[in-house]
Amino acid sequence: MPLEKHCWDFARSDFDTINQNASLKEAFNLMMKNLEGPPHRPGIIVVDDNGRYVGMYTTDDLARDLNKYYQDACAEEGGRNWADSFFNLCELAGVAKIGDVIVKRGRNLMGNSPFSKVVEIILDKGVSMVAVLDETRACTGVITRSQVFKELGPKIFK
Repeated sequence: MPLEKHCWDFARSDFDTINQNASLKEAFNLMMKNLEGPPHRPGIIVVDDNGRYVGMYTTDDLARDLNKYYQDACAEEGGRNWADSFFNLCELAGVAKIGDVIVKRGRNLMGNSPFSKVVEIILDKGVSMVAVLDETRACTGVITRSQVFKELGPKIFK
């Protein structure tokens, strides 16, 4: 049964990293390359200067941020002609360091953690990806929501 296995049994090693000091625009460009796939990668791993895990930025995070810029633009323009304001807000946000805008907690596990913990994080927090770390806090792989669904699939709706 998959829930009895460990994270390292499922972790994919085909993921991209970006330094925490890179701009949000650089992270966006890397994510756009990832979406071309296959395989589709729902996010990127953010690392420090020593290659240790700092956090991640996913397409869900990007959608959340773009929604905020859209809402702010609509509020500024009274809902009309929001596009120019939206793109200006995006341009301003693009220079921010990715390390300053990422979610840093609750999306990673150690490789020896039970797979059931990944399932809990993905289902409870609604995230699309969990980072798998080694004892040095380097990311050795990722487990995606689609992997979890594939593993649980034979047991779901039997």
